[in-house]
Amino acid sequence: RNSNHESWTEDELHRFSAARDTMTPRGPDDAGLWHQTNILLGHRRLSILDLTQGGHQPMTSPKGTTIVFNGEIYNYRELREQLSHEGISFRSSSDTEVLLACFDQWGLERTLNKIRGMYAFCIWDSENQCVHLARDPIGKKPLFFFNNGKAIHFASTLKALSKWLGPQQDYSLDATSVENFLS
Repeated sequence: RNSNHESWTEDELHRFSAARDTMTPRGPDDAGLWHQTNILLGHRRLSILDLTQGGHQPMTSPKGTTIVFNGEIYNYRELREQLSHEGISFRSSSDTEVLLACFDQWGLERTLNKIRGMYAFCIWDSENQCVHLARDPIGKKPLFFFNNGKAIHFASTLKALSKWLGPQQDYSLDATSVENFLS
């Protein structure tokens, strides 16, 4: 979003929720929305590891870091144990909360080196006022994004992304990017 320091309008929040809800079949168990002036995150949840509200997303850590996450971190129990020994406490049994704590404790690079799984996520780093997008090295979980030079928009489905951006956008593929992806 442009940094004009305006809050999100009710119309924008409604349109965003409608785009998020195109993913209801993939995430029928819960829906969440979180925003600040220049960032808006939404999530549809399929509850697998933590069936309680403790796994609700977007999820915000005590440090103010916020995440939306699609996937599964296979080694989250080991990471949780390691973080517990470093003094981190948890309120859920969610791999999302562990991933968020990894970022807060170790930063992005070390977290990406430690986690094993299939994933795509966005982390809003409130301390540095920046967004990190990542997906697993094999690309098992999709992460589509659109950067118009003013804002970055992303989703785990093209349907959600195009519903949010609207029909006026050019959705043509970049042939070089497709070639790089396939090779």
